Amino acid sequence: MRRFVEGDGCELCFGYGKTRSELYDGAAVSTEIGNSLLRAYRMNLWLRLIALMLFRDRRRVDLLATTRMRLRAWPTDLDFNGHVNNGRYLMLADLARIDWFLRTGIMQIALRRRAFPVVGDAMAKFRRDLRLFQSFEIHSRLLGWDERWGFLEHRFVRDGRVIGVVAIRGVFRGRDGQLSPGQLLSALEQSTASPPLPEWLSTWHRSSEELSAMLRLEEGRHAGKQDDASV
Repeated sequence: MRRFVEGDGCELCFGYGKTRSELYDGAAVSTEIGNSLLRAYRMNLWLRLIALMLFRDRRRVDLLATTRMRLRAWPTDLDFNGHVNNGRYLMLADLARIDWFLRTGIMQIALRRRAFPVVGDAMAKFRRDLRLFQSFEIHSRLLGWDERWGFLEHRFVRDGRVIGVVAIRGVFRGRDGQLSPGQLLSALEQSTASPPLPEWLSTWHRSSEELSAMLRLEEGRHAGKQDDASV
């Protein structure tokens, strides 16, 4: 609703305290449009998360199984090039990862210990674009683990082709520190050893460790100190 202020010839709109001239100023209009788009962008993610929790596949799967989530590209997913924004792939991978955590039972174990997943590093590979209203699937699987990190892959698949890949390494962090993969596997009664990591993943893992060490040195900390969330 609009309200008018008598005597000063200006109009205050929507309670934001902007005059008519300010509202129609190019910068102000751009800001309002940007804020509206940002609210729609965030709401889209929350709606997808709610839909996941209400309608997800609740069948339990094995630790090394691949889970599949079907989604569709909506207007709020697109950038000015008319295809799904690069950053959106990371957010959609977050949803698929929550589904994978729940279906394998890892999330339930972590929550009982008041621990939550934290992504340390992520990488993305884009092969084909994803356009408005196109449907696609995200195939999520655990690639392996070491004494500290778990490595997951999310493949974006359309018509049988991989159009993009997101890979992450992450941990579960609680009040008492991080839960090691060994602790989670023990609670799942899994004694399986980690599959061999693909060479590309091992190379990326080493590069991430080197980058973390470099940043710690630049900040004046010891290279062996691991106090930054994940890295």
